[in-house]
Amino acid sequence: MCHNRKKRRSPHQPPAPPRGASLLEVLVALALFVSGMLGVFALHTANVTQQHRAYLRTQALLLGGNLTQQASTNGKTDTSSDDAE
Repeated sequence: MCHNRKKRRSPHQPPAPPRGASLLEVLVALALFVSGMLGVFALHTANVTQQHRAYLRTQALLLGGNLTQQASTNGKTDTSSDDAE
């Protein structure tokens, strides 16, 4: 007697459902993932560009403020040096 025989399926049993993902499902999932990553990359690039523009605007504002301050102090005369003589 051999007990290692495989069980045979009766002809009336439905076939077992396939296990795992099909190649088409994997390709669709991969396409969705790639499109999502491209969207994230585009948002990151836009964010870096906007940050750089904001930095340049801040530098220009600070430079303009310094120039305005220097121009206003150059117009005034220094009376403290006249009193020291």
